[in-house]
Amino acid sequence: MPFESTFSNLGGGALLAAAIYAGASLWAGQLIGERSIERIGWQNSCTAGIKADLEATRRPQSSVPPATCSGTIGLLHPDLNALCRGLGDPDLNGPARRAEREFNRQRRELENRRLSAAAAKAGSMCACAENAYLSEELISLGIHAGTARLITPASVKRLEAELRQALAAPQCQALGVRQ
Repeated sequence: MPFESTFSNLGGGALLAAAIYAGASLWAGQLIGERSIERIGWQNSCTAGIKADLEATRRPQSSVPPATCSGTIGLLHPDLNALCRGLGDPDLNGPARRAEREFNRQRRELENRRLSAAAAKAGSMCACAENAYLSEELISLGIHAGTARLITPASVKRLEAELRQALAAPQCQALGVRQ
């Protein structure tokens, strides 16, 4: 019964004021969260980080080493070495090297298209992380705003780490940028 008498003494106006204050705190928390994310430059750093991660997945170029006639056959006998030099010391791997250069050119072209398409999605992936953080930390941001920033929950203090964690969340990874 003491619980009921406490609320009956407060009156409807005080409860309404508390509800309005809580709602305003949640709204202000979202605004503070958005501005804090903007202040740390999340969109630019996130996009650049994703693009750098994508570049790190680029395959290294392979190459067939040159095999000159004098360096391979010419080593067997001095007369064969003289014959190789008389022929202009041709590269025995020449056809393989030309085929490999063409293969590498085509592979590089496909890889550039794949990386460009993935990098184009980086902005939406970063925006997804931002939205996920703002919705998951609604209460923490509301407490931060409602106390005039006197109380700062841990998830608000570690803003960038929380955003990176949200970036790794399944809903943001589902955008298909990281492979």
